[in-house]
Amino acid sequence: MPTNVDTVYKATIDSSGNIGTFDTTNQGQLPQVLAYQSTITSTINGTTYIYVLGGQNSNSVSDSQSTVYKATIDTNGNIGTFDTANQGQLPHIMDKQTAATVTIGGVVYTYVLGG
Repeated sequence: MPTNVDTVYKATIDSSGNIGTFDTTNQGQLPQVLAYQSTITSTINGTTYIYVLGGQNSNSVSDSQSTVYKATIDTNGNIGTFDTANQGQLPHIMDKQTAATVTIGGVVYTYVLGG
């Protein structure tokens, strides 16, 4: 079984749709090892955020999380430090869920499905 990690990689996608080399340089890393989490992004008032929802911090379902982490993505595509401050947390532990965002009438909604 592979080892779960806390690593965040970034690669560019060129104008032909080709993905470049993955690298960790200038990337905020997850504050803990996670697997089976959901990730969404949203741009609010010109700032782009990435959210990491739930997941497992080991290979055991008993180590599932209800944590929601948020970080900013700067204009160079670099992710800042992940934090839980001021974030609503999931109502219970979840992993293997799906998440989506949608903007309706200027309000951004996040949906978490299953898990």
